[in-house]
Amino acid sequence: MTTENKNSQSQDEQAEFNQEQFDILKRCSEKRDITEWNTYRTKHPDIKIKLQNVYLGGAHLKGAKLRGAKLQGADLQEANLMGANLRGADLEGAKLTGAKLIIANLQGAKLQGAILKGANFQGADLTGANLRVADLEGAKLKGAKLFIADFWGAKLKGAILKEANLEVAILRGAKLQEADLTGANLKGANLQGAKLQGAKLQEADLTGANLKGANLQGADFWGAILKGVILKGVILKGAILKGAILEGAILKGANFQGADLGEATDNKLIKSTEQVELVINLADDITYEEVTNLLRALNGLYSSLVGFAPYLNEIKIGQHTDEYAAWEGGQT
Repeated sequence: MTTENKNSQSQDEQAEFNQEQFDILKRCSEKRDITEWNTYRTKHPDIKIKLQNVYLGGAHLKGAKLRGAKLQGADLQEANLMGANLRGADLEGAKLTGAKLIIANLQGAKLQGAILKGANFQGADLTGANLRVADLEGAKLKGAKLFIADFWGAKLKGAILKEANLEVAILRGAKLQEADLTGANLKGANLQGAKLQGAKLQEADLTGANLKGANLQGADFWGAILKGVILKGVILKGAILKGAILEGAILKGANFQGADLGEATDNKLIKSTEQVELVINLADDITYEEVTNLLRALNGLYSSLVGFAPYLNEIKIGQHTDEYAAWEGGQT
């Protein structure tokens, strides 16, 4: 804990900042006992917590009652907030690098623009939290509740989101390169334009998710559920889709170059006329070599393509063969 000059405020801010509350938390941190603070909150539940721009780096605030606290711009780096109640707290622009927020309650918390690098949110509840453009690079969110949380434009490179609940979460434009989303619930999540290069999504459930325009290069979807997923214009170069369930997925304009589709299951990737048309339309936009590579990748799906694959082979490949031959002839 540093001196009080780190909590210096402008005159207007001082009128808002509650020095008594800071002093109590400082004493509790030094004693590693939050009893005094929680007793204060029980006696004075109507007094708003006003700790804007406070310095509590490395503070021991395990189990602290901080519901609705105003902590905008606060420095809580390396602080221990395990099990703390921060429901509805305003932490906009706060610094929480390396902070411990294991099983903390952050429902509806405002964390937009916050710096949360390497923070531990394992098992924490961030339902409905606002994390727009927050920096969560390397953060640990295993098993966290992130239902309808807003991660628009957030940095989540290398973040651990194993078994996290991200149902209907907003991840539009989020940077999730090399993030671990193994077994995560991403049903109905909005991942438009998200960057997921090298991300792990093994056995994740993305039913109804929107990945339009996302970069999934090298991502691992082994055994993932991709029913009804929107994959329009996505980059799937080198992606792994073994054992994935793609029933009803919209693939028009997707780039599957080098993707591994072997053993994609459920025999439902291409079952309806509409889905066949999507693959045919896809074939129209790529070269002969790319079509043949795609067909090789679909080798594991031939049992589900009976009656359709010959048509795609004979008509579309023939068309590309003629076009390729004409192009080749024109070059001689």
